[in-house]
Amino acid sequence: MEHVEREVELPQEPSTVWEAVADPALLGLWLGGELELDGGVHRGTRGTFDTPTERRLVYVRDVDEGERLVFNWRPVLSPLEMTTVTISVVPSPAGGTIVRITERRPTRAMALA
Repeated sequence: MEHVEREVELPQEPSTVWEAVADPALLGLWLGGELELDGGVHRGTRGTFDTPTERRLVYVRDVDEGERLVFNWRPVLSPLEMTTVTISVVPSPAGGTIVRITERRPTRAMALA
């Protein structure tokens, strides 16, 4: 996998959708597991994401409040298989919200402690 992108349109307002993205418990449920972040969704935050395939959230790279969250994660047993996930929240022309999730494998993986 080099690049995966999914998009969903929701009837809720962007601010309501962003609240779910910015809440680790709700974001974890949405992603299909349990997300624990030390200090919430902020740049530089580290934490874990537990699913049946257990992934470790390496760090939150960037947060544009209300619009975009970027983080790196990797499987616990495969530290060199790190990917970058970007979640974008944008107003829909239909009046709701478009949520776009993109996951990319970096050209050159790097292990982080």
